[in-house]
Amino acid sequence: MSFSSEVKKELSAVTPPPCCRRAEAYALFLYGHRFDGAQITLQTESRAAAQTAATLLAAETGVFVEVRTPLSQRSRVCTVAPEPGSNAAILRHFGHAPTDVARRVRFGNLQNPCCAAAFLRGAFLACGTVSDPARSYHLEFAAPTPALADAIALVLEQAAGLHPGTSERSGAHLIYFKGWAEIAGLLMRLGAPRSADAVQQARAQKELRRNANRRTNFDTANIDKTVSAAAAQTEAILRLRRSPQWPLLPDELRALAELRLAHPEYSLRELGAALSPPVSRSGVNHRLARLAALADCSPDAPKSRPESTAGRKE
Repeated sequence: MSFSSEVKKELSAVTPPPCCRRAEAYALFLYGHRFDGAQITLQTESRAAAQTAATLLAAETGVFVEVRTPLSQRSRVCTVAPEPGSNAAILRHFGHAPTDVARRVRFGNLQNPCCAAAFLRGAFLACGTVSDPARSYHLEFAAPTPALADAIALVLEQAAGLHPGTSERSGAHLIYFKGWAEIAGLLMRLGAPRSADAVQQARAQKELRRNANRRTNFDTANIDKTVSAAAAQTEAILRLRRSPQWPLLPDELRALAELRLAHPEYSLRELGAALSPPVSRSGVNHRLARLAALADCSPDAPKSRPESTAGRKE
């Protein structure tokens, strides 16, 4: 089951009080498939949402509401529709006329401040989706008309202080969020605390993975830097060992040189700890610098290329 289906299942389990029941039932069918004098239907892939829509509309209007489940395994769309001949009465119940052409929200169906969340819950059950937060953060309402999309945005702003993005896709008018905090907060307000927690947990896991990757990249960069430095130090020591200066080296420099040749993988701190007596990291670094300087003065040290005199004016 997808995360969006899980959210709708959780929201469908909410039992609203009478005033909120009216707002939720209204939004479920207003944002459904058809809401006019000829037909009132909701089509959804969520069986939980379909059953909730039928229950709420029947309780609110007193009409019989049928849930038709798909007979074919290829289709998962359930259709919810009231009994024939009841469309006009249902429309009038919610403040609409059977002859209305355009669908517009009658805000009188949101009787109290608490009804805003129920209205948004019904709209989400009818036309909303939310992506799996483990992959991405995206919650949207796909309203059938610009006016209905504007109404969702207005309720979101006035009731929840949220400012969604807007877009269009395949004729649908989208109201969407892409921030994890906004999505979790909205799900909590709609009545899906478990789903809101899942968004927050997914965000925390992503942050842990990002921090782990950041530390890994940092450690890898440090290892690369240590390996490069150790290679340069080993080359200088080998060059110094072939020079007449090698027998004249002080004991502490020779001991460090031999240790570096034996353990090219050691860090400066590990080199210092292996010496007897132990030497600090800065002390090891200072001694290696002395060895490098002596190596640069050895007979087989790389010679810098002489500056070209071509084209120089005397």
